[in-house]
Amino acid sequence: MPARFGFNGPVDQKEVASRPDVLCFTGPALDEDTEVTGYVKATLFVTSDAVDTDFTAKLVDVFPDGKAINLCDGILRARYRNGLDRPEHLVPGAVYEVEIDMAATSNVFRAGHRIRVDISSSNFPTTTATPTPAVSSVANPSTTPWSRTTPSSPDPTTPAVWYFPGSTADQHLH
Repeated sequence: MPARFGFNGPVDQKEVASRPDVLCFTGPALDEDTEVTGYVKATLFVTSDAVDTDFTAKLVDVFPDGKAINLCDGILRARYRNGLDRPEHLVPGAVYEVEIDMAATSNVFRAGHRIRVDISSSNFPTTTATPTPAVSSVANPSTTPWSRTTPSSPDPTTPAVWYFPGSTADQHLH
């Protein structure tokens, strides 16, 4: 999910949906306004052919006209999935549950808008590229307990879990 030079904050991500190196999981149009406030985390089930790689996640508000505004994002270098103080390489082909902290947001997704989560293995030039090339996979949310969680108003201690059934089969990131 390459970042744009010189742009910080909300930026239209419409073109990202057509990139082969980004997985976009988009929910249905919302029937009513939905507020999301608090720290956002993405929980993924992943595998890679490399001993280390990056996984990125971005929360996006998709407008009825197709405009897609990023709200928050995060990145995880896989070897630090257990904490910065406990680096551990991946075993190629093994499946891991990883959690990506995506900072905080406060947004009202208006009725008619859709919630999208973009997953990739890069956010260059915002962060340095992974030094090792990798082919990584993200498990399909319709066949695996893959989810995004975030505290949501009015009770930020209760996570909201979003599933996007009907997405394509297991996805590969290059």
